Amino acid sequence: MLILTLVGGGLAHIVLFLSVWGFATRINRPLSWWRKVLSTKSRNVLAALWRPVLVLTTLSWAMIMQLGIFGYFPGQTEPDVLLSITFGSVLLTLLLASLTFVCAFASDTRRNDSSYGDAASFR
Repeated sequence: MLILTLVGGGLAHIVLFLSVWGFATRINRPLSWWRKVLSTKSRNVLAALWRPVLVLTTLSWAMIMQLGIFGYFPGQTEPDVLLSITFGSVLLTLLLASLTFVCAFASDTRRNDSSYGDAASFR
């Protein structure tokens, strides 16, 4: 990411990078906090949703890339509207990516309930 930024790859990816970095700090850590915060029912619902939310995040990111490369959105030619759509899509992607991570944590807690708090079981 650093090289991409330095050679002119843009700055928009930094917004997503910061959230990914924050969630990556939880790799191979016990998920006991998530077990306390999320009820069993909400963990089951979120765990079932993590793959569809990941697909939506990917599609949203692809739309941003398409807008950035081609500057085309069906039915729009006004630059201000296109810019608003782009920024809205970046925000949507950031929110969906965060939701994807929460759903993945819920899936991991549900899957590893038998080894509560054991960081070695998350590998």
